[in-house]
Amino acid sequence: MQTELPDLEDRLIHGFLPLQHLFPERIFDAPLNEPAIVGVSLGMSIAGMRPIFEMQFSGFVQSALHQIQEFGRSPQRHHRMLRLPGVCRLPFGHGDRIEHHNECEIAEFSRIHGIVVACPSTPQDFYDMLFAATASDRFVAFFEHLDLYRMISLREKIVRRAPRQAIEKFGIRVARKGEDITIASYGRMLHESLAASSLLARDGISCEVLDLRIIAPLDEATLLDSVRKTGRFLVVQEECSHGFGGHLVALIANEALEYIRAPQIPLLGTPCSFAPPPRFWEFHVPRQRLIVERVERLIREQ
Repeated sequence: MQTELPDLEDRLIHGFLPLQHLFPERIFDAPLNEPAIVGVSLGMSIAGMRPIFEMQFSGFVQSALHQIQEFGRSPQRHHRMLRLPGVCRLPFGHGDRIEHHNECEIAEFSRIHGIVVACPSTPQDFYDMLFAATASDRFVAFFEHLDLYRMISLREKIVRRAPRQAIEKFGIRVARKGEDITIASYGRMLHESLAASSLLARDGISCEVLDLRIIAPLDEATLLDSVRKTGRFLVVQEECSHGFGGHLVALIANEALEYIRAPQIPLLGTPCSFAPPPRFWEFHVPRQRLIVERVERLIREQ
């Protein structure tokens, strides 16, 4: 393609063409070999560089998890004398796509010690957090929900600024204040939760919505303070089982059980061996209606 169709190839570089022409030694296409991409990036980090590499779709990273783990292990193995910066961009999430582009590996990454797991849900957070991730001396798994790329309602002017804090200090953002129930989510499900909260407000139900923009290390203080205030908790996630929400439920049961006034039942995606065909995908993940129904049920229960 480079020889016979150079113009077509240029159009396939995901918008990086101008930068690639300006900095050909810093921006380049990699072979479709995820273990090699991460392994080479690990070597570049050891050599003192700050690699930023993209998996195109998060599901492709599965074959490179061992190399990802080395980003977290090696600094500890060398008594923190070795710094291994790096950013892995991971577009994820269910949607109107073919089934093998509909994965979410957030739970797997949250269990890898020594790395930061980030998941911004607004344009400004995306800018600030990606900048901070690049400046960090720690490895950052940077999850980006595919649907948010094209969600017109999220358009906003970006304030271009240098990082004001370390990436792990971004913590949990209180996206909406409330008194009756705490709803925690991330990615596309955060916006479904906010929309459901607006509908519930018409019936006098006040929801506090938490944006879990930093999955690991988890900002436990903000989460527990909110739950102790509202007494009810609902986590909304796309994964149908074994997701990050189960960890949140366990944490609250250990640290704030005496404040809980209703059962903690995560709202999950519909159990399925793999993501359904495009025309059925919207029934696979929690939507506004399901969130409203679950919140109303928890408000009734004591």
